[in-house]
Amino acid sequence: MLQLKTSASIRERVQAVRIRQYERYGREICNGRVSYELLLKTSPPSDKTKTTYDANIYEEAGEPSPCLKT
Repeated sequence: MLQLKTSASIRERVQAVRIRQYERYGREICNGRVSYELLLKTSPPSDKTKTTYDANIYEEAGEPSPCLKT
């Protein structure tokens, strides 16, 4: 069943994210504005995310990725 997103439900999600970001950084700043170093320090990527990222780097270079089993 398709669930419609109302303005109110979207607003609630955005407010919840802003609260988490404030708790994470101790100030009002969003992930898009925080330095890469601080983002890695406060929200390190999961192993799956790192593997996917590494694989994409190799793919962009036109090389087979040692990160993924073929």
